[in-house]
Amino acid sequence: MTCKGALLTLIASAGVLGLIRCTAPLRAATQTEILRVVAPDSLVDAVVTRNSGGATTSNVFRIFVVPRGHPIPSDERFERFRADKISSLCVEWRRTRLLQLSYDQARIFRFTNFWNSGDIQHFQYVVELRLEAMNPTSSLLELGTGPAVPSRCAHEING
Repeated sequence: MTCKGALLTLIASAGVLGLIRCTAPLRAATQTEILRVVAPDSLVDAVVTRNSGGATTSNVFRIFVVPRGHPIPSDERFERFRADKISSLCVEWRRTRLLQLSYDQARIFRFTNFWNSGDIQHFQYVVELRLEAMNPTSSLLELGTGPAVPSRCAHEING
C-alpha cells in the first residue's frame, strides 16, 4: 500500500470511529439524578433525572421506578415519564404502590401508568402511577406564561 493509500485508510477509519462515537447515546453522560423518593413500604424508589439538552434545548426530565437503592436503568424502555418545559412537577407517594405525578405545565412525551419487576415479588408487586394537571386552566400553548398554582409538594421540580 502506498503512503497516500495508508493515509486515506487512516482518515476513513477515523471518520467511521467518529460516526460511531457521534451516534452513541449521550444520555448517560448528561443524565443527572436529581431526586429519589422512597416508597412508604421501602421496597422501591421513584427516581427523577434531568438530561441536559445543551444551550439550545430545554432540560428533559425522566421518572423511573426501581427496586430500593438500584441504579437507574440505561434503557429508555424502563422510564415511566418523560417531559420538558416543566413547571412545578411534584413527585410523591400517596400510599404504598401509588405514585402521584402532578404538574402545573409540561410538554409530556411519555407516560406509563404502571410499573412492576421480576425482582420484586415475581411481577406481583405493581406500582400505579397517576398523572394530574394541577392547574385545569393551564394550556400547553401557554407554556411559561400563566401564574403557577400554589404547591403543597415536598418534592417540587421546575425546569
